[in-house]
Amino acid sequence: MDQFICADKGKKLKKSALSQTTIVCGNQVLAMSHLNGQRLHGRAMRVTLSKHTTVQLPREGHEDQGLTKDYSNSPLHRFKKPGSKNYSNIFPPSATLHLSNIPPSVMEDDLRRLFASSGATVKAFKFFQ
Repeated sequence: MDQFICADKGKKLKKSALSQTTIVCGNQVLAMSHLNGQRLHGRAMRVTLSKHTTVQLPREGHEDQGLTKDYSNSPLHRFKKPGSKNYSNIFPPSATLHLSNIPPSVMEDDLRRLFASSGATVKAFKFFQ
């Protein structure tokens, strides 16, 4: 298991972030190449390996405590479920958005309206069974 840190931006700078990610089977180079240069909030990301192996969480009560969050035990952590990782499905970012776990009561028009309300344009849409 390899670990790498995506350092697009540094801890105290508002236009900075430090993300710790664990990549299995040496795919960190592939992940970094797919993410480096991609635009996020109007700015190109710069993804590099860090000299640090882990992100240090601030101590309780420290003024920077709100700037750092550990999501490793979050119930929304999508790779915690057994069998959720499929390493053959690693692709560069694209204009295609894949959604899953959509309740059967949600219709295509519901999703189109949802995306349109945030300024997105839906060019094509398909439900898979």
